[in-house]
Parts: sequence; C-alpha cells; structure tokens
Amino acid sequence: MDSASLIIPTYKRVFYIDRIIRSLLSQDISKLKEVIIVDSDSNDGTKDLIKAYENNKQLTIIYENVVNSVACKRNRGIEIATSECLIFIDDDCVPLDGFINSHLDNCKKTGMRINCGNIYFSECFVKESNYIRYRNSRHIPYICIDGVDKKLDYKTIVTMNMSIRKKDIIDNKLFFNEEFIGYGMEDNEFGYRAHKIGFNIVSNSLGIIHLENSNAIDYSKKIYHTARDGVKRFKKISPEAVEGLAYSFYFEDDYPHKNVLMRHALKVFRLFFSTYVANILLHLTLLTDKIKIPYIRVLFRYAYASYYWRGVKDRDKAYQSLSNVKVSWYGKK
Repeated sequence: MDSASLIIPTYKRVFYIDRIIRSLLSQDISKLKEVIIVDSDSNDGTKDLIKAYENNKQLTIIYENVVNSVACKRNRGIEIATSECLIFIDDDCVPLDGFINSHLDNCKKTGMRINCGNIYFSECFVKESNYIRYRNSRHIPYICIDGVDKKLDYKTIVTMNMSIRKKDIIDNKLFFNEEFIGYGMEDNEFGYRAHKIGFNIVSNSLGIIHLENSNAIDYSKKIYHTARDGVKRFKKISPEAVEGLAYSFYFEDDYPHKNVLMRHALKVFRLFFSTYVANILLHLTLLTDKIKIPYIRVLFRYAYASYYWRGVKDRDKAYQSLSNVKVSWYGKK
C-alpha cells in the first residue's frame, strides 16, 4: 500500500473545493494518487474549477456526478478509487499539513480499523463567534494514553475525516447505506455496522480545519432534519442503535422506560421544549455572537434539543425519495 485516494462529496461549494485543492498543493502529496470529487451537477462553477486544474501535474482530479445523496457520493468514490487506502473528507474541510501521509501510515496498521481524524475550527473564528465556540466545544478532542489512541464508537465516528482500506470495505460489504435521504445519520449507521462486524474505530490526530459557513439558526435546520429524516430511517434499520443516542432517552417516546413515573415525567419534560422559544434564543445569540460575556452553552443546547423534538413530531413529513428533497444537506436548492 503505497498510495491513497481522497474522496470528497460536494454540492455547490466551489470556493471550498478550491481551498482544499490549494491546501493539498502546498503539502507533500507524492503519495496521493487521485482526488475523487463526486458532485451533483453543481451550477456554481465546480466543474470549470476542476478543468482549470487539469494541467497541474502534481494532482490527478477525477470528477463524477451522481444523485444528490452523500451516501451515494461516497459509495461512487469507493467504487472508482484505484488506491487501497481511501481517505474521506467533506467539502468544507481543509486538510492540515501531513494529512495524506499520516492517513496512509494509519491504514497500513494491522487489523480491521477505521481511522478518524480530529476536527478543528479556525482559532480566530472560535474567539470571534460564540456559536463557533459552542460548535468547537462539541468536537471530541484527540486523546492518546500510553501510546494508545482513543477508541470511538458509532455515536462519535468522524466520517468527514476518515480513512479505511478499500479491501476491508469490499470484503465486508461496508458501503454507506443509500436508504438515507436528506440530512444525517448515514455516517452513524455506517459506524454501527462497522462496529458489529468487528472494526475498531480509532481516533487520531490527523487534522482538518472545518470551514463553517452557517450560523446558529441555520444549524437548527440540520438538527431538525436529522431527527425528522435521518434518525427516522436509522430507527427503522437499527432501533437498538438509536436507543443508545443522546437525545433518544428524552425525545424518542416509543422507547419504553421501566419506571412508570419516569415515563410520565418525560412527557412533562418535553412540554418545555418549544421551537418558538428556541427561535427567540437563537436570534438573541446572533445579536450577541461576537460578545464573549453572554456565551451560555445551555441556551444552544436547549434550542437544538427543541428542534430535535420538533423533528420527531414531524416525522410524517419526512422525505420519501430523493425526488422529494427540495434542498440538499447543505441547504442549497
């Protein structure tokens, strides 16, 4: 194993794709055999950008188009990749120096393993924005104790910065599940199946900078669609896995709790979660986003829990097919 393929699903993110390519060209990419960019006919100049790099001898870029599903895009990348080491990143993530070689070294290690790198927000954005500060606090830091990297599970897998051997995917039929429509949970379901098969999901220090382009209100839409669309499908496929998710205890009301008193207490508890109140709080956080003093994490957590609960209640509106999806997982029409 002497080379790697980098797979990037994208949609209308030409500026960020350019940032990723420029970052790669500033690094040692002698072992990067190809960059596979899987799009859905973006009309923002993505294809023209790829053509502009055609004559660059340092980098081979393969451009593909499939339906606008992140699972389909990653699977297409897996199918056409010609290297044994497959590296996945999202299209709003810029790899740090040494990224390719570090992932390749980890793929060479023995055993069935999935390598999940760390995610960083730019330090200047963390300092300037309370919302980014909150998002940054939700990322799991890289931990290594006595030379052993921390193990992750399906709830904490990081598919936006991940590597795995192609042979391990093919032999174990570990493709991404294309039943997922809209936003969320296809990565957790991938991790759940991988863990059951016997893969070790391993945290490591391989870094990417997450170029967040949303705000606190935009992010609430992702939480809503995760609960409404992603978790609904995950629940149908693996109900026992969804039962282990953080929000499930509080908001998945068809999971019976042994204590009758607790069941009734949770019904009362849910009454306090309102998207009307959440919207007021999120607009307040926008107004005070650059002021450090009013940063209160619990306000963000309350708001996003409220949108999760709203998504649970709106599951009858969940997308039934890709043709029904009016916006992508990025919120782009």
